[in-house]
Amino acid sequence: MQLRLFFLPLALMGALWGASLDLRVGIYQNAPKIFIDDKGQPSGFFPELLLAIAQQEGWVLHYIPCAWDECLRLLEAGELDIMPDVAHTPERQKHFLFGHEAVFSSWSVLYHRRNVPIESLLELQRRRIAVMRQSVQSEAIKRELNSFGVKAEYVEVAHFDDAFAQLSMGSVDCVLANRFYTVPKPYVDDAVRTNIMIQPATIRLAFAPGRQVLLERSDFWLKHLKADNASIFYSAYKRWLEPEPSAQLPMWIFWILVALLLLSALMALLFRRIALNRRVALAGALEEVERLIHHDDLTDLPNRFIFMDHIRQAINTYRHTQRSFAVVIFNLDNFREINEAMSHAAGDVTLRHVADTLRSILRQEDMVARFGGDEFALVLSGATSEMGLLRIMKEVSATFQTPFLIDRQPIYLTFSAGIALFPVHGEEMQSLLNNAISAMKKAKSEGKNSFVFFSPQMQDQLSERLLVVTRLREAIAVGGLTLYYQPKYEAQNGTLQGCEVLLRWFDERFAHVSPQETVTLAEEHGLIIPLGDFVLEQALKQQAQWEVEGLHPGMISINISALQLKETAFVERLEGLLTRLGVKGSQVELELTESQLMKNPAAAIEMLKRIHALGVGIAIDDFGTGYSSLSYLRALPITTLKIDRSFVSELPDDTQHANIARAVVALAKSMGLQTVAEGVETEAQAHFLREHGCDYLQGYLYAKPMSAEAMRILLEVHM
Repeated sequence: MQLRLFFLPLALMGALWGASLDLRVGIYQNAPKIFIDDKGQPSGFFPELLLAIAQQEGWVLHYIPCAWDECLRLLEAGELDIMPDVAHTPERQKHFLFGHEAVFSSWSVLYHRRNVPIESLLELQRRRIAVMRQSVQSEAIKRELNSFGVKAEYVEVAHFDDAFAQLSMGSVDCVLANRFYTVPKPYVDDAVRTNIMIQPATIRLAFAPGRQVLLERSDFWLKHLKADNASIFYSAYKRWLEPEPSAQLPMWIFWILVALLLLSALMALLFRRIALNRRVALAGALEEVERLIHHDDLTDLPNRFIFMDHIRQAINTYRHTQRSFAVVIFNLDNFREINEAMSHAAGDVTLRHVADTLRSILRQEDMVARFGGDEFALVLSGATSEMGLLRIMKEVSATFQTPFLIDRQPIYLTFSAGIALFPVHGEEMQSLLNNAISAMKKAKSEGKNSFVFFSPQMQDQLSERLLVVTRLREAIAVGGLTLYYQPKYEAQNGTLQGCEVLLRWFDERFAHVSPQETVTLAEEHGLIIPLGDFVLEQALKQQAQWEVEGLHPGMISINISALQLKETAFVERLEGLLTRLGVKGSQVELELTESQLMKNPAAAIEMLKRIHALGVGIAIDDFGTGYSSLSYLRALPITTLKIDRSFVSELPDDTQHANIARAVVALAKSMGLQTVAEGVETEAQAHFLREHGCDYLQGYLYAKPMSAEAMRILLEVHM
């Protein structure tokens, strides 16, 4: 099939920083979920959903038309990045990456030609059924009919449009299509929808192998869009997937329909003896459909929709009985680390354990639901005071103190929770829920592993935080960030050896935002990649400029985030910058914190080896503050250990810190590594570090972080 390319440029605020990412998206004719309209443009529910996510991330979507089976082949081969509207199955999980957040549940419906009535699966004997090639539906109906001993002929098609065209021409007797599919107008009179439903399934976004970051960002936005009843997710769902209300029928048609229904009921009774066991199976399928619609398929807890309905009922009950209640938003701390360090299967086991634990300790009148990802929600009935809620939450917290085992490895869980009491903290469902979420975020920001009651000040703080993020996004886009440089000196002879690059954001309104908080905000809101790219490129440009001026600045150290290492193209970008700017790899050192590396050391080792192959040095920053495994440390291609300022600050008087500093230097020498002490502020500290063999010193004793121009003058002095 010849592929045509459709472009959907997104020059909106999600791409303000100018680091747009081109993505290839498969599209096939499956209206109203996804299709190419009469004007040749992508249309339907999924293009609108992907557009909303792309606007936030700065992606440019390139839609590539293909037949269904061809789309799956291209996705597996990496020639597509995203394929929307894919039913999740264990078999497909082996070939693609699936988003953890389900878009919605679906199933298939059987249509028959108007002159070939079909009322049960048994009547499909020797019928010709059109099915989508390599679809979940085709395999499901084959299994279903085989279990009944029914032999049918299957005609595979590339598009549902082709199937209904064949139905209209009489080439097939039936078509199996998804429940959302809109029969094209030329064939609508020939196709009759039956009550036969096949294969309940969850529909998700599928990604090419290796596109883990796309998966995580899409899951992040999908979760947030589904959390907001006023979001594009629900407006698009209503516009494309909810049936339009039909006009009121005349009474004479109504009575004809009643008569037909009665006649159908009599015919069904005659057929009952033959198909009783088959109908039991169908009833089970309907129950499964109902369960999928209202429950989370992983934990079997009620989902967000049922939870919201429960809150509405609780509010109505309060108006009659004055019985108060509380909403608790419950979020696991560091759940991502379990997924990354162990596996997604281990993450699933963890979520099921949490669900079972919450079910077991809550009262019968309470409710627990899964909101998606690592977030749960509780309704605690009869809660009248913060003191009573405090007691309940302490019981919940105590239950999670005991570890549980995955593959004989103990897993310790903590959580952050936000609590909103009705009607004190909100008299409407959405405001109550939003306030509980605000309280949960407050608990997260205060160090996690805690629960916080909502207060009106939190909303103001959240609004200010969102404004800070917006200002940061704008600063990245327009170059409103500045790099400073802190010199590093040889410990023994005091010569200038190089400098560390430090990010500074000077904002008129939010001057109080520290460099560390700037980086944290960027990581939390998906800005760390463009921010990191900016720092890397600007630092290397400055290094190249100093070399051109003959200043020879030595080694320049650049801090990077572990999230940047997850980008498969990071090494290629680094190599491209070094080549384009004429900077030698031996003039550059990348710094990562010990705690970041230990989150997924196996993956970090492979990426750092590729970086080291470019001649680039690698330093572990804040060494001694984390929990490094010596075996992993020896496997990492590192060149430098940096002694954290928290140990340096108490030297030489604090015996414990002095022992740690000596041990780090000794360890580095045994491994052939260099050591840098940061935060050196007194001559006594410098003397101790020199005496015990530290290679380089950095801190206010020698120089504060300075602008590029000030650093240039310093380099001239040391020439």
